[in-house]
Amino acid sequence: MQFFQLAALSLGGLLISYSTSAVSTLTPQNLLGLQQVNDILLSGAVFYLVPRLPNTLHEYALRPILMAQRSQEQAVQRAVETMTQETTQMLKRAVAVL
Repeated sequence: MQFFQLAALSLGGLLISYSTSAVSTLTPQNLLGLQQVNDILLSGAVFYLVPRLPNTLHEYALRPILMAQRSQEQAVQRAVETMTQETTQMLKRAVAVL
């Protein structure tokens, strides 16, 4: 999870630095300080979204894996219960025969 966070953070930083450098060379808005405001807003959005990546991955990407594990555990539990019931019935029959 931390790898995805770091990758997203670095890609977001690269995107911000690239987009702001491309915008700063093309527009005269730098005189009003709008470029700095744009930089702050974009970096704030990246820093807001990156910590939420693990929760998003857990909910949407890892949920099928967890559900498969739970269903497998339930199947094993049912098999064990069935075997114990059959063993109990066999023991009762053996005791009845004696």
